Amino acid sequence: MLKKLLKRVIPPSALKRFSPLWENYKNDRFKKQKTGYFEFHGIRLGLPDRHPLPGLVAAQPYRDLCIGIVAKFISAKYPGKAIIDIGANVGDTAAILAAHSRNPLVLIEGSDFFFDYLSENAKRLPNPSVVRKVLISDGSPISGELQHWGGTAEFKESATGPRLETVRLSDVTPDEVCFVKSDTDGHDFKILGASMDWLASQKPVVLFESQIRNAEDLTAADALMESLHGAGYKHFIIWDAAGYHLLSTSELSAVAGLHRYLMKVVTAGVAGNVSNLDVACFHERDLDVFEQTTEWYRSY
Repeated sequence: MLKKLLKRVIPPSALKRFSPLWENYKNDRFKKQKTGYFEFHGIRLGLPDRHPLPGLVAAQPYRDLCIGIVAKFISAKYPGKAIIDIGANVGDTAAILAAHSRNPLVLIEGSDFFFDYLSENAKRLPNPSVVRKVLISDGSPISGELQHWGGTAEFKESATGPRLETVRLSDVTPDEVCFVKSDTDGHDFKILGASMDWLASQKPVVLFESQIRNAEDLTAADALMESLHGAGYKHFIIWDAAGYHLLSTSELSAVAGLHRYLMKVVTAGVAGNVSNLDVACFHERDLDVFEQTTEWYRSY
């Protein structure tokens, strides 16, 4: 509300100079939240008192359930292999994973603010768990900063921002991995693409948030899917943001079609529950897990 009022009374040139101050104010105010607690999949999670998780659970009970269902079947096939959670936030998806699997967890979060919550919540998980505070990308330094809002921290690149080190996914993972979940608010294409050789070698199920806001994002999504397909990933399941099953397919063109649809509804401002997609990619050796997951969603 305050920012809308300022736009009415401050010239655009002055408002542009004001923007960094506004972002700093929002970040500082965000980090002053008190801690509350929320029972989620049998885990008492500590979280910031304005975190949207309780409201999302009430409004969208199937949201992120796909992470747990995939974990259930892939960990039954590969007991003991690690599950990687990139963008672990406060540990809410870790709680979903723990409710469906006892495999070891590697929980990765780049935000200092959320990492403190994650570290405490990880102690309550029944699974062996390792927490890592790193920025996952392609391994090259980046300039910018994490901007906190709602229940997330989104990295915004800026030439004038601080210079930060990043690591590749393949640099922080155990020797044996069966499942990689990635949700980093628009950086998943780059993260996964930079570790394609490792993915081709390990062959874990890959589940990522597909966030497409423009033609550049669409090109990156198509390129990632082509690379995964070339590395042996032949089967795909897609859910909308609310967790409803949209499609199970072995046709790459069907995935590309949904990505084009996503860009159109987002750019038109009519996205609703399709503001992003969750995409699970199964290597051809895990056709059975793809079929088990698909059957579960077709019968629930």
